[in-house]
Amino acid sequence: MTLTTKAEATLTIVPGTSDDARTRAAAVAAETNREIVPVRVFDQGERTMLSGVLPVRVLTRVLQHNASTKGSAASKALHARNRPVATEHVRSIKSYLLDAIEKQERYIIPPVTLNSTGSVEIMVPDGDYTPTTGYAVFPDEASVHITDGQHRYLAIGQVVDELRGTPEGDNFMRTGVPFMMTIENDLNQTHQDFADAGRTKPLPSSLLAVFDTRQPANRAVMELGDRVKLLQGRIDATSSTLSVNSPFVFLVNQVRQFVKASLTGSPTVSEQAFASSAVNTIAIPEAYKRWVQSRVGFLNVMTEIIDDWKQLSELPQPGGAEAAEVLSRTKEIREKRNVSMAAAFLNALGVVSHEVLKDITSEDIDQAKLEDDLRVRLEPFRYVDWDRDADFWKDNLVSDGRIRTQTPAIKAAAGKLTELLATE
Repeated sequence: MTLTTKAEATLTIVPGTSDDARTRAAAVAAETNREIVPVRVFDQGERTMLSGVLPVRVLTRVLQHNASTKGSAASKALHARNRPVATEHVRSIKSYLLDAIEKQERYIIPPVTLNSTGSVEIMVPDGDYTPTTGYAVFPDEASVHITDGQHRYLAIGQVVDELRGTPEGDNFMRTGVPFMMTIENDLNQTHQDFADAGRTKPLPSSLLAVFDTRQPANRAVMELGDRVKLLQGRIDATSSTLSVNSPFVFLVNQVRQFVKASLTGSPTVSEQAFASSAVNTIAIPEAYKRWVQSRVGFLNVMTEIIDDWKQLSELPQPGGAEAAEVLSRTKEIREKRNVSMAAAFLNALGVVSHEVLKDITSEDIDQAKLEDDLRVRLEPFRYVDWDRDADFWKDNLVSDGRIRTQTPAIKAAAGKLTELLATE
């Protein structure tokens, strides 16, 4: 028996078992030279939908994408099926996949959302057919479009081109990419599907830094959180901003900014340049160990020098039996509004540490000796006034009593601190 749905999907209910449905689908696919794909068939939002897995060799052959042009008028954008291509995003996904393949590491390709404007023939066994397992004979490739996931699709295509003719390329062509497919002729509804698919809250930068430990710099952030006296139990991994009632002193992403500045010497390098620098500098285990050890020593000595940091480091960690007292004291220190509690200062300090600890990864480090040497080297900082109204911070991190977070301000503060060390 054949049923036609509200859209352009044809459900053929095949008497017998799942094997009988597969045999029928295979015969149709062979007659028309089309692809047969095992699928789950279900109803959602008054429409028939399919979900399944396409190997890369099929994905790159049968899909179409039609991106709007950046800066195009709304009327033109309405005729395109996809948003403008962000080449940096495609490049980032491509680099992620190639790097993981080269290192034989695990990687993940999230599902793509597709839409077909042609006739999809779906064979399901007799019985209650939604949801059920069936076999879809994909329509002609000109009618299968990407609703959500074009950047993944384009990156996958570039990886295929880069690895073509290699064993790694042959293996990648067999890699499966999950999909969900709507059957929809209305372009406006396809646009709405894309907008609806995007109604997810992105991960806070701090949580992303915690989860993405493939990058050595992110691992370094977590080690600093574990080993620096000030930061132990006092960095927030799940928020985008710090509440005035927070028992934490910095966000994970703010500590990551310190790592970025300390690794590269600049607070403004791109994420791609930062990742490349981390791979080139601290990917080797010994270099990574020395780099982290040196920054732990630097921040521990700075914790001794800066009174606010020292007081915080001597408190019990948040969340324990003395949580109320910890929160009260943390709020008191934060309410003084000293420069030392500003994320911009931590960022500037990252630039300073880059200068102070140059080439530190080239030799083994004795932690105690390193910290003793740093106490001598950083001695001038003991005489800095950390009050935001102090003259030292005027025309760099502070303007009209407010902390400035712009790059020139951070660089100016870092430069002034570095000059202070150079005069000794």
